Amino acid sequence: RPRPARPSLSRRLSLAAAMVAAMFLLTAAGGWGFSQLATADRAPSIAVLPLVNIGGSALDGFWFPMDDFADSTTMELSNALSQVAGLKVAATTSVFAFKDRRAPVSEIGEALNVKTVLEGSIRRAGNKMRIALQLIDVTDGLHQWSGKYDVDIRHDSFAMLDEMIPQMVEEITEQLGPALVEPAERPLDQRLLDRVRGLFE
Repeated sequence: RPRPARPSLSRRLSLAAAMVAAMFLLTAAGGWGFSQLATADRAPSIAVLPLVNIGGSALDGFWFPMDDFADSTTMELSNALSQVAGLKVAATTSVFAFKDRRAPVSEIGEALNVKTVLEGSIRRAGNKMRIALQLIDVTDGLHQWSGKYDVDIRHDSFAMLDEMIPQMVEEITEQLGPALVEPAERPLDQRLLDRVRGLFE
């Protein structure tokens, strides 16, 4: 019975090189997956709680309801923050479940899976409206930052929001900035993986 022919030296070298390449790619892929998990774990996250109207009735003699303006500001601010790369923002539909409900920030953080919450209020005095915001760490309940913004409510409400929101986002993200991460790296080229698999077929 004849002995099976051994693969040629060039074939054996090709297989060895393919195995090394495959091990490298699998290691890189595993490292990328681990990096993705680590990145997701340390990415900052925030929930913008509904602003509370603490001064002024529902209509208060003006052309827009104060409560509606508070809700609009909450949604606009949440939407603007969601555009920040590396920042996870809780959905407004989930957040509004906590409207008019007093709950510890730790409970809110756990329910919405966020590390920080932004709460605030609006208050009118004459033709001026003040919006006050506080950024709170859900792990210890301590304030990380606070800010206040005064606007003239005789002007168009959309114009007011367009002017205020970018400033709010900039100041909030400055507090979260050190923890913000770069966008995740692109996954390994699938064509390269297919090429390596082809060496073994």
